[in-house]
Amino acid sequence: MVEAVKRINLDVPKNITFFSNSDEWIYTAVYDNVVCTDCLQYENETLTGDMLRSLFPFLEIQDLETIMVNAHPNCRCKLERVLYMGDIGVEKD
Repeated sequence: MVEAVKRINLDVPKNITFFSNSDEWIYTAVYDNVVCTDCLQYENETLTGDMLRSLFPFLEIQDLETIMVNAHPNCRCKLERVLYMGDIGVEKD
């Protein structure tokens, strides 16, 4: 979590994680005339936090709910949090 805290500019509760195998994220591609096939392959796929760094090495944490994947230049696709796990299990509202 220390690495995640360095990458975002907000207060992160100690029990919130980003890259745990218990954290769940859903991939959301931006559908338009410039969407790439790489991004489309992940559309609506649920990924665990421990998979994110290897799949998306240029990811950027936007806030507690959103990670921009930066899969390629000008990528607008994102990961949206499905579950908070961390130290305690808390479902997203």
